[in-house]
Amino acid sequence: MVKSKTKHRLAIILPILIFAVLVVFYIANRLYFAHQSLYEENWNMKFPSNMEVVYTTHGEIGFQGDGVRYSVFRCDAGTDDFLKDFKTGKSKKFEKEFQA
Repeated sequence: MVKSKTKHRLAIILPILIFAVLVVFYIANRLYFAHQSLYEENWNMKFPSNMEVVYTTHGEIGFQGDGVRYSVFRCDAGTDDFLKDFKTGKSKKFEKEFQA
């Protein structure tokens, strides 16, 4: 009788535990691999917190997660400081790094 209660409890707890672990991994994956965080990490940029993804697509992705990505973000009010950081002219320092 005790063994059947233990099996019954295990049959209930184990699927719930597996489901909870999967949910935690899913949420962590969505947070870590969010489009904004990928660009921040790869390009060393800091985006405004109120920025949201409007559209995103990517080509074939290799085993290292590389590939062509295209994302369109929308920024609402309060992003003036973020946009002032971009320059419209050439960067001689950047060009020197890639000259042969």
